[in-house]
Amino acid sequence: MAARHPVGQCRPVAERPSARGAGTPLYGGDIQLSYGSAILDGVNPFRFEGPIDPADLIGREAEVELLVRHALDRRIVSVAAPRRYGKTSLLRAAGARLEREHGFVVAHVDLLGLAGPEDFAARFGSAWRRATSGVKPLRRQLEQLAGGLSELGVTLLGSGLTVRRRERAPDGALAVVHALLDLPGEAEQPVLVVLDEFQALHAAWPQGEGVLRSHTQSPQQTGRVAWAFAGSEPSLLAAAFEDSGRAYYQQALRVPMRRLPDVELARGIAERFESTGRAAGVALGPIVELAAGHPQRAMLLAHLLHEAVPNGGEATERHWARALDTARRLVHDECTAVWESLTPPQRAALRAVHLAGSATAAGTGDTVSRASRQSAGTALVRRGLIELDERPGPRGGRRYRLVDPMLGDWLVQRSSG
Repeated sequence: MAARHPVGQCRPVAERPSARGAGTPLYGGDIQLSYGSAILDGVNPFRFEGPIDPADLIGREAEVELLVRHALDRRIVSVAAPRRYGKTSLLRAAGARLEREHGFVVAHVDLLGLAGPEDFAARFGSAWRRATSGVKPLRRQLEQLAGGLSELGVTLLGSGLTVRRRERAPDGALAVVHALLDLPGEAEQPVLVVLDEFQALHAAWPQGEGVLRSHTQSPQQTGRVAWAFAGSEPSLLAAAFEDSGRAYYQQALRVPMRRLPDVELARGIAERFESTGRAAGVALGPIVELAAGHPQRAMLLAHLLHEAVPNGGEATERHWARALDTARRLVHDECTAVWESLTPPQRAALRAVHLAGSATAAGTGDTVSRASRQSAGTALVRRGLIELDERPGPRGGRRYRLVDPMLGDWLVQRSSG
């Protein structure tokens, strides 16, 4: 773990050769996101606004290896991580390796905002069509199935599949779902199906988990099809496998996603800077310090620093100050919205966790009762705003931390005016 120091104070993680050159920093007084400043590959190598290419993952080799191994064993796994932890990128990296090295068909189904069984059928069918676009037998199989289900409102359009409710066939959507879920078990190739934001299925269609399980544990699929259930609301996803009344109670192997280790994060950032003719210099330590292993926040800070450093240059304290100021302005509205959505006890619990690692810690300057803060802390865990810290707390008890380190920085800036 890197030595801790005040955010904004630059200390190098390691001595690096200075890169000389000239250029104009792309960040001034206004917030702007510019690409095309890197002299070697033409783009900023740090992506923070969505899933990234598998080759750009930092420090996820162990998780990818575990997912690949479980898929080869045709297991059912769950992957839970807070939003912007790189969950989707991790699953895509494992899927790409399975396709490349083991001939898998990989279907990635995004269930975020799911509306019901018709929507589930449309999303699953579209994902299966994309995954099998290069496999003629499976493509024809889906086309024939869609033709046979046209009376139930199924239509192939472009690269997707649509399902419309038909009043004369009230159970049509369920029949379509069953027909589509049969397809992975009929493939000759090995198959991995990823259901991303799996917790949305129970919320939109409570019976859906039981319908799904009737296929994933059928003789046609057991030992032949691998399934991965992923979600960005860890407490809701965990309930699917920990509630004895749910269809998948104790039916999935959990693949944990850790925060990125400081050493691996520092190495990954430094290498990407160097690949574009720049050097992170004395700003490398503060980035790792502030990001605290949070993948998306680390990429955001690295991206902004890369934009601030001129072609062929090495980051200085001035460059880091500019990048940090821009990052704070970029997240200000988001953090303000989170804060304003909290009740007074939840705000007190959030401050206490940030200051002392516990929602009920004494001496944090709040007058809210301990019992109220304890209840509020549970709500903050459910909302994904705080999480259990692997470091032990006082007297060996549990320690918690804010999921988003930029929210913690915002709290500090807010308290200091």
